[in-house]
Amino acid sequence: MCMISYYPEIDGNFLYVRTAVFRFRLKKYALSGVDEIKIYFGHYKAVCIRLKLKGRKRFRRHALYNMGYRSIRPFVEELRSKGVRVECGPYRLDGKMIYM
Repeated sequence: MCMISYYPEIDGNFLYVRTAVFRFRLKKYALSGVDEIKIYFGHYKAVCIRLKLKGRKRFRRHALYNMGYRSIRPFVEELRSKGVRVECGPYRLDGKMIYM
């Protein structure tokens, strides 16, 4: 089972990573060969996702909005529908409370 963790605070170095090379489908990673997914919250829609692949210490970074998700909720709901355990932080990207 893939563990997904959310961090409501983010170091500024992770906010504006170029993600064109890593625009893969997250659910593909979450369902096969990923030990850990960390999602860092930054400014509105400025999300970077770090995937820890099995047997590797390297992380791949993604931006959620570059993959067709307008917010965090549909991404989390899609992963949960596939049976992936998701731990979610208390806030949405626009600062409002989120209940999932």
